[in-house]
Amino acid sequence: MPPKSKVHATDSEWYALVKEGVERKIFGEISYERIFKDKDGNHVLNGAMGVDKIKEVNGKQINLLRFICILVPINTYLRKLRGDSNLLPFLPQLSLLALEPDEILYLDSEDMLSCFNLFKMPDSWAGFFAFEKPVSSAVFGKDASSVSYVYMRAVPMGWPGAVDVMQAMARRLIFKDCGVSPSTELRKDSNLPEGDVSIVCMDGFDFIRRVKVLGDMFDAPSRKRSDEMESFISTCRDLGLPLNASKQLIHGLRASVLGGEIDGLNGRIMHSREKGMKFMLKTLVLLTLGQVSQTHVQHWRGLFCFAAGFRRPLFSILQEIFPFIQNFPEPSSSRFG
Repeated sequence: MPPKSKVHATDSEWYALVKEGVERKIFGEISYERIFKDKDGNHVLNGAMGVDKIKEVNGKQINLLRFICILVPINTYLRKLRGDSNLLPFLPQLSLLALEPDEILYLDSEDMLSCFNLFKMPDSWAGFFAFEKPVSSAVFGKDASSVSYVYMRAVPMGWPGAVDVMQAMARRLIFKDCGVSPSTELRKDSNLPEGDVSIVCMDGFDFIRRVKVLGDMFDAPSRKRSDEMESFISTCRDLGLPLNASKQLIHGLRASVLGGEIDGLNGRIMHSREKGMKFMLKTLVLLTLGQVSQTHVQHWRGLFCFAAGFRRPLFSILQEIFPFIQNFPEPSSSRFG
């Protein structure tokens, strides 16, 4: 039998949610016969839930509920794609960049809004992403006395291939549709670009320009985006892809990028202070515990490795933690000491 997961919503909540999703073309109707079945003929149906999301709307902080697909059932049958997630940029690579005394970095940034919901999976994938909870067919303009099954039309977060699909989409959009030179791309399997740098990570596009300091350039009244960023913005508008105004940066000298901070004026790159604070607090909390789980240690290790990427000698501190995680002791002995 396939794993079970449920939609954590009442009938009325699910109806209202599906109605909004259908209007936004995020959800679609699927017949019961088209839903994926395992080798024994059992239908594989997925769950859903919501998590709190604080967003700023019109200058006010409001608490929203983010929709989350629980794809544990279908993920049992799907393998990880070997795609563009292997090309995701690794920010500490920029520490190899050397600036001349008269050079600075200018940064332009834009983010697509809710990018996973902007693109549709092929119809042939519909049967993999159906939910276990049916809904009144009235939501699809049909007889209210009957019920229909719902599937995720957009790229479903929580599916192992989602990042590969979105990163491939973003790279095609920027380096083909927008005409940005692929030689500028920061990626794990290539050398650091020699001149300008494009940082492409699914929903975000950051463009870094290396420029010479000339006289009173900081007082220039006509600061404008790079041609590459202008092309990205105009292409997104033509395609109807909304941008996140709160994450926009034009001609900046400092910026937060991929969990790090870039100081283009002084030529420095480091992990973000916000992440540093979270890491410090997590460390203090773990030290107060008499016992820790393997997951606790793995998560702490991940945060430390990210920060150490900006100062690589710090990795020497972790010499003992990797065999400790690999051969994690029984709960009774997994103590700090």
